[in-house]
Amino acid sequence: MADGVRKSLVWDIRKGLFALTPDQLFEIAAKVGPVPGKDLSELSSDDAEGSFEYINSFIYSEAMLEAEDSGMGELLALKDMVGELLNTTDNQTSAVETDVETQTPDRAPHPTSEPSQFNAAQVNMDQSNSGLNIPQEELLKMISDYEKVGRTLQGLVKTPALQQAKEQLTPQSNVRPPSSPVVSLKDLPYLPRREFKVQGGQVGDHMSDISYNSVCRQIEEGLKENFTESEIVRGVLKIIKPGSFKDMLVNKDDMTVAGLKGFLQSHLGERSSTELFQELICAKQRENETTQQFLYRIIGLKQRVLFESKKTDSEIKYTPETVQGVFLHTVYQGIGHKDNDIRRELKPLLANQSVTDEMILKHAMKVTSEESERHRRLGSTPRAKQFTPITFPHLH
Repeated sequence: MADGVRKSLVWDIRKGLFALTPDQLFEIAAKVGPVPGKDLSELSSDDAEGSFEYINSFIYSEAMLEAEDSGMGELLALKDMVGELLNTTDNQTSAVETDVETQTPDRAPHPTSEPSQFNAAQVNMDQSNSGLNIPQEELLKMISDYEKVGRTLQGLVKTPALQQAKEQLTPQSNVRPPSSPVVSLKDLPYLPRREFKVQGGQVGDHMSDISYNSVCRQIEEGLKENFTESEIVRGVLKIIKPGSFKDMLVNKDDMTVAGLKGFLQSHLGERSSTELFQELICAKQRENETTQQFLYRIIGLKQRVLFESKKTDSEIKYTPETVQGVFLHTVYQGIGHKDNDIRRELKPLLANQSVTDEMILKHAMKVTSEESERHRRLGSTPRAKQFTPITFPHLH
């Protein structure tokens, strides 16, 4: 809290210094204590920048910072000194503006809704003392420019003392939470960037536990999230196990995403859209496969056909309507004889071209659950067969 009060006080002092004339800055520099590394004799009344630096060095000197109260007493006195000079400047400026309007009736009076922060009277006085012969119009133009700059700094200089004291004495519980930090442009390259990662497994020379389709989907998502091609290539290379395949990719210059996809497709043995479509047509339920597993496999196969058909380099592009029609026909014809009851229940649903995969799975699971409950209710003991007795003619 003390550091915040000191920073606020220092900022108010610095804002006031910007509105002072060179003579006033030199006057304050002569009154503050000696500053290590600075020589007051090298300053002059017209060296505004040097006087400002001298005062600023005094504020941040080791003697001030290492004091028990961090130099708060000296800073408050310095603020009072700056405020008195500002009030003097305001009064002098108002007098000069009135005099200029009286002496130059042919010139439109410059609007002065608020007193200027720059000492126009000081400029006129310096002219008379130094013997310079500046034309009246040029002098008025200079005063007008000073007034414009002064009004710009008006909001920074005149902070109500009551509001300022209220901000300094506000309890910690009522302090507004700090806003998000502003990062400068020069620090942007050093900010941590989100890294592109491929999830789901690794690719080896002989065995891979991630499919080509899964890698391609994650690459497309990375491109939509504005990852660069080099970041995507680097992320894919991290899931490839050390071996001949990875050595070949690492040593290849200027690897692009398109080139990487081609190598992965050849290495993982990914089939074309035509081959996948043919497999979808001929698919059927296996002996050791349940109806639910069969549906999972066919739905995944359908999605692979659609994904391959969207690629620009695909051999044949199948429309979603064509793929959906073949998929529904394969589901109905591919279910095995052992699940004929499920096949019959799904027939009305499969006649609808717009039916979703979720609806088919949900209905199949419902039929399976009902059949299982029926078998449990009736018991698993097969019904005994009744044999008709066979009579043989007696042999006489």
